[in-house]
Amino acid sequence: MKPLSTSSRLRNAALASLAAVSSLCLATAPTAASATSAVPTITTFDSPGYWAFFVPGGVSTIRVLVIGGGSGGGGGGGNNDGPLSGGGGGGGSSSSAVACDLAVRGGDKLAVTVGQGGAGGSGGQGKNDNGRNGSKGGWSGVAYPGGGLLASASGGMPGYGGEGSGTFSSGDGGGGGRGGGTIECSVKNISQWESESGGAGHDGSRNAPGWGGSSGSLPFSSPLSRCGRAGNGGSGGGGAGNSGGISPHQLPSDPGHSGSDGCVVLATR
Repeated sequence: MKPLSTSSRLRNAALASLAAVSSLCLATAPTAASATSAVPTITTFDSPGYWAFFVPGGVSTIRVLVIGGGSGGGGGGGNNDGPLSGGGGGGGSSSSAVACDLAVRGGDKLAVTVGQGGAGGSGGQGKNDNGRNGSKGGWSGVAYPGGGLLASASGGMPGYGGEGSGTFSSGDGGGGGRGGGTIECSVKNISQWESESGGAGHDGSRNAPGWGGSSGSLPFSSPLSRCGRAGNGGSGGGGAGNSGGISPHQLPSDPGHSGSDGCVVLATR
């Protein structure tokens, strides 16, 4: 495993190379095309769990996209049913992702793991009751059964729960999930995408509950196939408190939102 760069230059280069990868992999949905066909065969795994993929005969290289599961956002803080408010929960970070070529042999069996998105944390229910932290997203990867990891991408880091109001003050917002993450590719890296941090939850104040932090997201949508918004983090939940205004009423805290599941795409020619 190696830590991902946080430079904007890397992200720009990754976006540029994504277009080249997409030109190969967006041509068609999975078919029974032969390995010698000019049209690539694409297989997409977008449900969390463990799966098997058998390399077609005559194939020596597979292009893969691996996206980890996004993390969950933190829940909003509770309050004391008075004018003081709970802080908003922090947003969860996105996962990391990698696209690379793998050296394989026809007939090989590959083990595919798709990471599950992390759950959002529950909201606080009263005075001094903080929202709960979200959960970490699961990692995704491609490996030979029994060992020999070929490619992997880590899941996102969770957002923190918002602080509940106290006796004399409203609660602070929870911190966002930390970006960064790790990737691995055993042969040749084409592109890598760093995990984006989630936004911090906003502080509560008198008659103004704190709202939740924004979620971290990967810098593309629908990558290579039908992965949609895979790997994105969940936003944080709002804090409890008085709505203020002409007809003030108490607002309950909100739970954090769950992160999106991961995705793995394998393309052969």
